[in-house]
Formats: sequence, C-alpha cells, structure tokens
Amino acid sequence: MVTSGEWDRINRKLKRLLDESGWTDETRDRAIGIPAKLDNTLLSSNQLIPEEYKRSPNLKIRALESAVTPQSISSVPIEVKKEIMEEIRQFVEENLERP
Repeated sequence: MVTSGEWDRINRKLKRLLDESGWTDETRDRAIGIPAKLDNTLLSSNQLIPEEYKRSPNLKIRALESAVTPQSISSVPIEVKKEIMEEIRQFVEENLERP
C-alpha cells in the first residue's frame, strides 16, 4: 500500500474529509485550552509541577496528546470512517493474491 502510493492518497483524502466535516477545527479548538487546564489541574490538586514539566516542551506535548487523543478518535464522523475503510477494503481486495 505504501509503495504503490495508495497510502498517501488515502491519507490525503482522510485529511480532506476531516477538514470538510469540521473535525479538524473542532479538535484544534478543543486542544487550545488544554495546556492551561493541565497546569490548573496540577496546581488545584496541590501537586507541585515537576521542574521537567516546566522546562520540557516534549512533556507538555505528551500531556496534550494524551488529553486530546481519546476524544479526538471517538469524534471522527462515522461517514469519514466508513469512506476510508471502504477505500482500504477496495485496495486490499484488488491487490490480494488469491491461490
């Protein structure tokens, strides 16, 4: 799938469908406030923010990713999932070697 270029084509289509459905904007908007919420959660629970968290953008990115990912995955429109799965199914069906 990768060597044929089909993976890239399907990936571009997925990105386009997500953009057209509004999913990309919704996910971005949801993610914008999360860093402040993460810091506030740590502070309001009377935990000290580790120095590494303050200094390392990678730790903040991992925290943001784990906060956004579950809801982002579950909010992908079913129509988008179906269309992309159909594209993959078609590719496999057309390229599967039969005995």
